[in-house]
Amino acid sequence: MIRYLRIFLVFLCSFSIFRETYSQVLTGRVSSYMYNWQIQDQQSGSSEHMRWYQTLVMNVKNIGSSKVSLHTNMRYTKDFINDNDYNHNWKFQYFYIQLKNVSQVIDVKFGRHYIYSGVGNGSIDGISGKIKVKKIADFEFYSGMPVSWYHEIKVQKWNESRMYGFRIQPRMFLNTLVNISYVQKQMKPLPYKVPGKFTFEKWDITSDAMEFVGLDFYAQWSEKTNAYGGLDWDITYHDIYRINFYYNRPLYKKFSISAEYYYRKPRIYNNSIFSVFTQHDNQEYWLRIYYNITDNLSVSGGTSIVTYSGDKGYRHNVSIYSNRFSIGYNHTSGYSGRLDGLTGSVSYPIRNNIWLKGGTNISRYKLFEHLEDFENVLSTFAGISIMPKKTCTLDIEGQGLHNYNYSSDFRLLLRANCWFSFGKMRKN
Repeated sequence: MIRYLRIFLVFLCSFSIFRETYSQVLTGRVSSYMYNWQIQDQQSGSSEHMRWYQTLVMNVKNIGSSKVSLHTNMRYTKDFINDNDYNHNWKFQYFYIQLKNVSQVIDVKFGRHYIYSGVGNGSIDGISGKIKVKKIADFEFYSGMPVSWYHEIKVQKWNESRMYGFRIQPRMFLNTLVNISYVQKQMKPLPYKVPGKFTFEKWDITSDAMEFVGLDFYAQWSEKTNAYGGLDWDITYHDIYRINFYYNRPLYKKFSISAEYYYRKPRIYNNSIFSVFTQHDNQEYWLRIYYNITDNLSVSGGTSIVTYSGDKGYRHNVSIYSNRFSIGYNHTSGYSGRLDGLTGSVSYPIRNNIWLKGGTNISRYKLFEHLEDFENVLSTFAGISIMPKKTCTLDIEGQGLHNYNYSSDFRLLLRANCWFSFGKMRKN
């Protein structure tokens, strides 16, 4: 944290010599959460928790120049009933300085920020940028240390965790955008904090580096007819890692359909109990249909087949939804077990600034098709949202769950959000 603050102060001072100055504009949000719940651990039994989350999001614009800004998201959390040494109370989701549209060509980010760049995605402590070449392409690059699994303040070491890559996006041609991307990423595995229950050892497991190259596209032929997809190639294993494809097309004025395809090959790059099991690829096919009854009322339905190694699974759903309520039915069968579920939710304004909300889910399931008996589960929630002023909201929500494991599981969520804004842009 101190390192980031020092960089920020030096950065501010470096802009004090600018002839043209801009008054800073500060915007952001303060959020407070209080969540009370109880969990049932198979080894240690029941435990109760009451955790507090405090989040501060800030954006400072016009730092010496209209092209320079600072963006932060900090969070503090603490369990008042059952906290332990393994919890990282302070977390930085992101903390970075941005230079935008420098010389009308370059965008740069420096600090902790998230990368969305084709096959490369995730939070890093480092640098990223984009070079915009008119009528040719955008060239993106990034390099840094991946943020730890817990998003703690500490910056990882380059020789233990690193991530770098690029993406090239040529200009649209024949209504189609194409992206070519590359990433290499290695993260230090989470260490075993306690000895294994049966081995009585703390395993020191290394992790392979992930190296991918990807090809993505997006095509649009009309306002509502479009398609997108992508292919990721695993350079380490010399094999296809993932494929996805989506196509949407209107049939009539109120009807539209979509088709989806997914191919996934699991990879266990980090220490995980699942690494002891054989991993098989799977493919999923979806067909969905949508019908708009009115501007505020719609019906949709979908069916899918999931193919595994030597087996199949089936998923079907239908739902009715509007701006005030939603009702849905889901059915799953095959390799992944059997489930039938009915869900519903409602949101109703009793005043312009007060909303009541609630919902429930009733399901019966069994983990394997050959089992005779079903298990039942009931979950429900109810709450109220209050907006005392346009920049503040208050939420109170109760949640309940009942099945053979949790005979009386009740949870309470309290939440408050406030938005703020100070300053106006001024040029001298």
